[in-house]
Amino acid sequence: MPNGAAPAAPSAAEPAYQGPMPPTEAAPTVDARILNDFLKEPAAERIRKLHTYLAENTTQFTELLNCVPVVAQAAQLYGTGDYVNAFDMAYQAYRSLALLRIRNTGLPSLSGI
Repeated sequence: MPNGAAPAAPSAAEPAYQGPMPPTEAAPTVDARILNDFLKEPAAERIRKLHTYLAENTTQFTELLNCVPVVAQAAQLYGTGDYVNAFDMAYQAYRSLALLRIRNTGLPSLSGI
């Protein structure tokens, strides 16, 4: 900026930047595909970490067994390429574990998940 002046704030008449394709122009199927692709790696990472957590702790803490089918369903969804729902199922498993930890503070920490 000349003379160290701060950039001017956009006026109310100027639309805010919406990215390369304004949301009104993006087809729902394109947005769904983009979201699915975006969640592929985060879903895989969470499912792996949840699986490891459960594998290491279910023998000592049997109350964790209820989360095993949820993680298995997340893995199944991931295997079909449905990364959005796989991530959602992984979140549901994590949420269940977090709620269990509120009731039983002796359960191992979830910090690595």
